Amino acid sequence: MRTPQSGIQWRALDKRDERGSSRGLLLRGAVVATYVIDDPHYPQPQVTDVAPPVAVYCDVLCYSSMPGSRWLAIPKAMVMQDKGSIHNGRVWKPKAATKDITGSTFNVDGGTNPAYFDGDHVLVGFLDGNKNQPIILGGIPHPSHNIGNLNRSKGHRNRLKSVDGDPDFFKHHGTFYGIDDNGDWITDTTFANDGSTNSTGNEPNPPTDGKGAQKALLPVGAEHRVEFFDMTNPDSPLSKAYLSFAVALLNLALDGGATMKAEGKDANAKLQIGDGAKHVAIVEALQTLWGQLNIYLDTHTHPTGTGPSGQPSTASSIWNTAINSTKLSIPDA
Repeated sequence: MRTPQSGIQWRALDKRDERGSSRGLLLRGAVVATYVIDDPHYPQPQVTDVAPPVAVYCDVLCYSSMPGSRWLAIPKAMVMQDKGSIHNGRVWKPKAATKDITGSTFNVDGGTNPAYFDGDHVLVGFLDGNKNQPIILGGIPHPSHNIGNLNRSKGHRNRLKSVDGDPDFFKHHGTFYGIDDNGDWITDTTFANDGSTNSTGNEPNPPTDGKGAQKALLPVGAEHRVEFFDMTNPDSPLSKAYLSFAVALLNLALDGGATMKAEGKDANAKLQIGDGAKHVAIVEALQTLWGQLNIYLDTHTHPTGTGPSGQPSTASSIWNTAINSTKLSIPDA
């Protein structure tokens, strides 16, 4: 058969000896095509009552550094995953080669050294020692691994140096997360990208189009909580402060007490500082009251018409209840 990505003639290993000679055989190769379930070239069952595992499949061009060795094309190798649960797990989709990062014409048939493919390099084994059941066991370091990133900081650079210590980072599309050498959890999206590389295989420059957003998606009613601990007594750590988010609610508590709570949105938004015992005045409503008081002081009269005799006429009720904000409250001074 021929893969749609190239004109190379693909063949499985020799079927005359399906078992035995390939037991324990491991091959390394470069991925040149990847198939997911809605791909028209996805593996189909050869027998109606037996279907291949629902998985990611790849065509792999296997190579060897041994003198006189030949390249071997393996079609439709199943990709092993971390888990085999009915619903849970992480799916790895190896990247297929699309170009020669030296700038030369991309030729899978043998014109391009696999070291210059921009796709993933993998380790291929065989289920039950059966040559016709190839399985991709995992990725191996690309011969051009970290091209263009050698001077970047760890995490943005996957090759470790002695000064890097012992970090444990996972990187994908320019973003990395994990635990650094101090035990700190790091999430760095400053070089986030769509997985594309430039003509020489380098990653794109830092994004300026909004890529790299960090999101936490929770169901209605759930709480997202960040809690800080007072570790002066490590045997009995007490909650020192926490920040929690829920639907239409933001709550910040310092030293275990009420500090700030925000809830609602638009016209129903409310902010409470501390215990919120007192409400603040609204400037616009207070300005209206001030204007009414000025009018009253300029126009009030005494009962006799002249002189200081008697009490001045009382002002009508001009208090504006809107001065008292129901949306913002603070502690009593």
